[in-house]
Amino acid sequence: MIYAAITLAALGWIIGQHFWLKSIVGATISVLVATTIFAASNRYSLWDTAMVVAASQAILQGGYFLGLISRNVLSFGYRNLIYSSTQKPASASKQSDQKKRSKV
Repeated sequence: MIYAAITLAALGWIIGQHFWLKSIVGATISVLVATTIFAASNRYSLWDTAMVVAASQAILQGGYFLGLISRNVLSFGYRNLIYSSTQKPASASKQSDQKKRSKV
């Protein structure tokens, strides 16, 4: 069960990193069906089945949330790295604009 939980968390993280909301809906429905079949085949009670389904959904969606956060954090750092190396400081761009205006 631990390996299944780790796999679900990794799957949620990958979906959060690379895909949008439609993907997590499909994955959630797939996990719901898979965990219900698993619980029924092992003859779990109704309460145990509900707990297995809820735990697996929580793990998947928690991984998705962490994937979204890491995607935003990494893209923020990447954007800052690119923009800081390609843009001039504000004072330099103002000076170049003033030089262009004075030449005209």
